[in-house]
Amino acid sequence: MKTSGKSVLLIIFTVSFAAPIFLLGFGIVVGTPYSLTQIFRGSFELALYPFISIGGLLGLWAVLQLLARTLNDSFKLASPARLLVYICSGIFSLGAVAINTEMGFGISSLFWIMPCGLTGYLVYVNRQYFRDGLK
Repeated sequence: MKTSGKSVLLIIFTVSFAAPIFLLGFGIVVGTPYSLTQIFRGSFELALYPFISIGGLLGLWAVLQLLARTLNDSFKLASPARLLVYICSGIFSLGAVAINTEMGFGISSLFWIMPCGLTGYLVYVNRQYFRDGLK
């Protein structure tokens, strides 16, 4: 990939994942401790929030691995099966956040459509790695 293509990909990644990374950080710093204190008090309404944060972290790690592989072909990735599991957990946690915040299909849907679209593109670009590794 040419340098200009790498720059465009980094800009698109920054725009696509700015809001999810912000919400993931907010969820880790504020949401997870709050939900854990509520669990210890006996209220289990927020029991899934720590798992949503963990799934988001795993998904972000997998997407960063794919981005690094796309930008530098010699980058060593984790196993393809592990990456697919982490990508699925990230997409499920992003969907859980979208459902919990009651995002519709308006302008706020870009929050979860853009990261899923970019993730699909990165999986497509690295499809040979997945094809060779899952045999």
